[in-house]
Amino acid sequence: MALTLPKTPTGRSYDILLAASDSSDAMKNQADKTCGGTTDEAIINAAITTGDRVLLATGAFVVGTINFAEGGLLAGCGQSTTLSLRTGQTTLLKGLNLGSQTSSLRGFT
Repeated sequence: MALTLPKTPTGRSYDILLAASDSSDAMKNQADKTCGGTTDEAIINAAITTGDRVLLATGAFVVGTINFAEGGLLAGCGQSTTLSLRTGQTTLLKGLNLGSQTSSLRGFT
């Protein structure tokens, strides 16, 4: 099942699209930024801290801690998007308040 988000004024259902290093070439061409596959949290964190809606494309993202911003939305494409902790890391998400009305984590299984 596809993730559906409300459309932005630009017509996209997200503000920032991030591709993984192993995303398809077509997806990388559409993405605002492509992660390198080793410290992907740097790009993800930079996108999240803007408070924008961030969509992670299909692919594998290798991350340390993702610092979640109040009001942000981090979405994946279901089973086709994976977040893997980098070796030596123990915390995946920091600052995510699941009771918040303004922060969301969607599209991950």
